[in-house]
Amino acid sequence: MATSPVYNLTSFVGGISDFTDKGIAGSGQWSSGLEIRSGDDSLTCKQALVQEGEGVFEDLVLWFVPAPDGNCYGFGDTGRIYKRTSAGVWTKVYTEPTGKIKGAALSYRYISANSYKPYLFWATDTRLNRKEIPGQSNWSDVNASGPGTGETYPKNNLMPADWHYMRVVNQLLLIGNNNKLAAVYIEDGSYTNEAEGNPFPPSITITTLTNCARGNSATAALCSAAQVDEQACLYDISTESTASQSEVDWISRTNLSFSKVDASIDGEFFLIFADGKIWYSDLYNKQPICSLPSGATVKPGGAAIRDNVALFAVSGAVRTHGDTQVTANGIYGYGRNKNAGTPTLNLEYPMITDELGGLVNFYDNTTNKQVLLVGSRVGDSYRVYTISENTKQVGEYTSLILKAPYSEFPGRYRFTHVVMKSGEIPEGAKVELFYRIDLNGDFKQAYFSDAMEHQNSDCEFTSGTEATWEIGDNASYIELAVKITPVGNDSPQIKDIFIVLEPEAN
Repeated sequence: MATSPVYNLTSFVGGISDFTDKGIAGSGQWSSGLEIRSGDDSLTCKQALVQEGEGVFEDLVLWFVPAPDGNCYGFGDTGRIYKRTSAGVWTKVYTEPTGKIKGAALSYRYISANSYKPYLFWATDTRLNRKEIPGQSNWSDVNASGPGTGETYPKNNLMPADWHYMRVVNQLLLIGNNNKLAAVYIEDGSYTNEAEGNPFPPSITITTLTNCARGNSATAALCSAAQVDEQACLYDISTESTASQSEVDWISRTNLSFSKVDASIDGEFFLIFADGKIWYSDLYNKQPICSLPSGATVKPGGAAIRDNVALFAVSGAVRTHGDTQVTANGIYGYGRNKNAGTPTLNLEYPMITDELGGLVNFYDNTTNKQVLLVGSRVGDSYRVYTISENTKQVGEYTSLILKAPYSEFPGRYRFTHVVMKSGEIPEGAKVELFYRIDLNGDFKQAYFSDAMEHQNSDCEFTSGTEATWEIGDNASYIELAVKITPVGNDSPQIKDIFIVLEPEAN
């Protein structure tokens, strides 16, 4: 008598696959809130996000800028500017009178040998502003003159644009200025609203700037097309010589396969977020890496690097779970943090939100810790979140579509039961199992056949190290979904899942 076949799910580090029925080792259709890069190949929950500065925010924070005074500054979509201390205390410090802040950065001004003065810069539609840091605590020195003769602010000759992305490259603060580059020269504070010697075509708008330092190049400009039927493009910009802004130039152009660029980030890989996908580029070639759920978008300030993994603050995402459409917003990560690891996609921090704004990860020298911040809007409520040190979040996993092994037996199979092995379930935590057969309908919750000591209901795995759920359905395909609910800072850890099936009786 032939032995009943068993599907063994023993690896979960592959993240989200681009396919429903195949992928790299350990991948699934869905991976959310799970710690897949810890080095322990299991299903377990990641730290949760926690709200900071409740009641302070009056608009969506689009940009976060850490500063050498030990604070981090947030810039909003109606002109509000906020300050965060190392203790996580937020205050509103200024309101920009010309509205939405379309770009922000920290740069410096050379003063004397080994002496530089830090400044915050921010841009609205046509205006560039500046403030010394720390400067005056009441912000009365916004757009103060100096330190050089004729060094006056604000500058009022930016071209209108959706975004004025800013990036410090060598001795220049570069500013996306529609289809041009504005620049502030660190050495003498001089400014121009048209720094490039080789002009960009009028059919593009600079969306993001990324300091890539590939070969002799200093940065890349990602440009959206002016018309939706035109191609966006990637420019390799040279700032080899820093004698003056006039020597900023682009040396190559790569046409992209979409019209609009969302964001870009450079870590282990140079990545572009556009058209609902993450793309790789070496500044001359490009290729899609992975797709996100339908409708996914990212704002230019919504990308960061944490532990070598590229993070994107994603809004508008909707995925299919069975026959149901569910929102899938939050912070997605792509990459690896171990040499032997494989770059993977994971929804690191799922969020209930209508819109996400800026995202930053920085090292706080006061607390000696990494800090991640993300701006969010829920209805008319504006929020900022960071990672909690003492609370984990709910984790969800959906397997690939598993096909019955027709090569061994003809016909359909009876999926009899699922065995799950884990570490000891923390008291108050639980694991739930759901399944779908033959690609039809929604997922159904699986139940235990008899009362078992590791349950507090007829379906929840709440204690012990092993549980068995009954299925008992005949099918050619099965999909499993696992929901892990932690308690406080303790999470169940699922090590193996075994799916037992038998040939359908004739």
